[in-house]
This record gives sequence, C-alpha cells and structure tokens, in this order.
Amino acid sequence: MTTSQGDEIVLIGGYAEDGPLNDVWRFNSRTSTWSEIEITSSSSLNPLPRLEFAGCALGEQVLVFGGMQYDNEQVLILNDLWTLRGTNWSLLAEECPCAERAGHVCVAIDADRMLVHGGECMGTIFDDLWLFTASTNAWLRISPAAAVAAEAGALSSTSWPAGRAAHSACYCPEISSIAIFGGYSSAAMHYFNDLWLLPVTTAGVGNQWTLVTFDGIAPSPRDLPGLVCVNEKLIVMGGFGLSEVEHLDEEEESTLGGGGGSGGGGGEAQEESASTDLAAISLEEEGGGASVSTTAAASAPENEEVKKSQASDVAKKTEEEGEDGEEEEDDDDVEMQYLSDTWLVNIKSPFTTEEINIADLLAVDEQQAAAAAGGGEPEEEQEQEAPIARRGCKMVVTSRGMVLAFGGFDGESFSGETELIDFAKTITRVEAKVGDA
Repeated sequence: MTTSQGDEIVLIGGYAEDGPLNDVWRFNSRTSTWSEIEITSSSSLNPLPRLEFAGCALGEQVLVFGGMQYDNEQVLILNDLWTLRGTNWSLLAEECPCAERAGHVCVAIDADRMLVHGGECMGTIFDDLWLFTASTNAWLRISPAAAVAAEAGALSSTSWPAGRAAHSACYCPEISSIAIFGGYSSAAMHYFNDLWLLPVTTAGVGNQWTLVTFDGIAPSPRDLPGLVCVNEKLIVMGGFGLSEVEHLDEEEESTLGGGGGSGGGGGEAQEESASTDLAAISLEEEGGGASVSTTAAASAPENEEVKKSQASDVAKKTEEEGEDGEEEEDDDDVEMQYLSDTWLVNIKSPFTTEEINIADLLAVDEQQAAAAAGGGEPEEEQEQEAPIARRGCKMVVTSRGMVLAFGGFDGESFSGETELIDFAKTITRVEAKVGDA
C-alpha cells in the first residue's frame, strides 16, 4: 500500500518475486529518492507480511487494516488494525468490529477519519461501509439509505455499489466525496467498471452513493487499477480485466446478480445494471462456469493464471453450448489482459472520459528537455515503447499536486519503476527503485 504524508510517500509491504513483504519505504517527491525505513520497534510487535491489506495516513500516523496471511500453508484472513508512527509499529486492535477481510479499500477523509469499504473473506463478498475515527478509536458502520430496496438476486442498486474486492478508491477534495472504481466479485465471477461517489463532510459521512453515468466510453471492467483524483479529474491506470467494452452484446452486458454475500451494507440483494458503462462483465454463464478460489491472493502471480485459465474455459464451452442449442461464443468476448491504459474522468458533470498514452507524454517531455539542453528544435518524434501493463499499480498525489505511480505486475514480473506525473504538463520517469521490485 502507498499513502501520502506531505512531500513524502510511504510504501508498506506488498508482493514481490519472493512472496509477501512488510518492509517500509519513503519516497521524497522533491528529491525523487527512495529510502528504506529502519523499524525500531521489536519484530514481535510488527505486522507480519501480508497480502491484499489496505490502509492510509491519518495525520502523523499510518494505519494498516486487515489482509491475508499464509501460516503453515493455511490462509488467514485478518481484521487487525496497526499504526506506524515514525519508525515504530503498534497494534491498535487485534480484532475490529468489522469482519475479517482482504481486497478491501481504506480512504482517509481527513486527519482523523478513515473509511473502509468492501473486500472478501473465504467466499463472502462485502459491500459494507465502515468509518474509523482515530481520536476516539471508534468504529461506526454506515447503513444504507432507506431507498436501497433491491430485488432478490440482482447485482447492484442505484444508491449502493455491489459487493466487491480488489477495487480502488480515493478521496476527491474538489467535490468532498469518496470515489470507488472497478473491482472483482469471485462469488459472481464479475469484473466491474462502475464508478461511485459518496459525499463526506466534517459533520459526517453520507449513506447514499451516486452511480456515475459516463459521458463517453468508459474504462473497461478491471480489478486493481491505480486510482487518484487531481485537478478535478480521476486518473485510472492499468489493472487486470477486459481490454475493450464496445464488443459486448446485451446478454453479456446483463449481470447474473448476487454481489455475493452476507454483511453487505446495501444488502445481499441489489438491483441489476444493464449498461457496460455501469455494470460488470461476467465470466460465468447461466447453467455453469468455472469458479475462482477465493482463498488465493489477488495480487499473487499464481492467481493470475487461475483467472486467465477460467476465462479461457468459459470462452471455450462451445461443445456444451452446442448440445443445448445455444450460440457459440467468441473467445474475444471473455479475453482477460493485464492492462496498460490510462484514463482521465471528470468528477463533475458531464462525466467525460479520455484515454491518454503515458508513453507519448514521456516522449514529448524527453524531446523538449533535450531541445532545451541543446538550444535547438525538438528532435523528430521516434517510435516509443508500448505503455507498461501494470496490475496493482499504486498511485498517490503529492503535496505539489503531482501523481506518483509505482510498481505493478504485468503477468510475468513485478515492476519497481517510479513515475512522477504532472497531468497538466508531462511526466518524469524516476530511476530510483525500491529493492528489485
């Protein structure tokens, strides 16, 4: 996870070639340098390496909540809460009121309050919403508005998002709202590309989400995209999912329903969405389909092959469909990919969308820098490398309004590349890396 503290970005743990991590690094956005933090608290008082956890900075402390651990080949889903102050870890709560979960999101709405949304635990998919207040060490579950009265078996209501994990969230200061985008439901075999906004104020947190209708082509369904808000725009980067949405027909656009399980803030049953701009794409069809192991780590490479294999299995069920007299389905309809695209989405109506090419921005930046150094005209544009595919890329807005993008997984290896992006201008690629990944 990454979070911002002034000019510094804090990176905690993650997943690399050798497995889960619990190291702590800081990135100085002014000097563009990474440095590892030497933890001074006893190792027995530090959180063990874990996957799919979440957290955020609240003032001078960084919180880490939940996640997944492997203990003697056993999978443990956690709901503990830790705080990092300076170089010292301490355990705030071994068990919190909200259920154990992994793949959830945590968002700071000010220096004292954190929101927790979604996640999963052993096949149960959550859509609940919790507020943690650090000054009182108190948890409060945010109940949905009375308007959420969904039909049984439907996917999502118009005022509460469906249960999901491996989604992304951020705070949008210009509209005083939390945004969540994308994600995955292993219970329903769905990838999402819906965008939801929830108002927050100093007085409290709203209990009715707003489902955004995109003015233009929406980013395709995906899990673990990078997501930040800067200059009244959401930046969506990478992930794992569909590369396009235009080819989906009405049957594929409709969702099978059931965001998954109990404990949901909007209830187990939620209203269905039939638009590709709002809904998920199902990898499972009525009457059958493969299922994903809900105990596997969403960020672990072995899980990527499972999901790709399952997508392929669904696409190739032509023999069974032929026996049932159904139409054969094209493989392209369910092809899943590690994504390298970047999107800008306005967070105020109209919610226009624009896909941009980070590699092109970098090329312009380098050409202009070279021209300025030589005092001549910019060199003729050269063919650039393809953008980097990155699932689980971490993005944070610095105190100067620049976006830091770090890491990610492309299906074969983990990236340690760091980029500072000024979307009002161009971007700078930082050579400093965290370890080997």
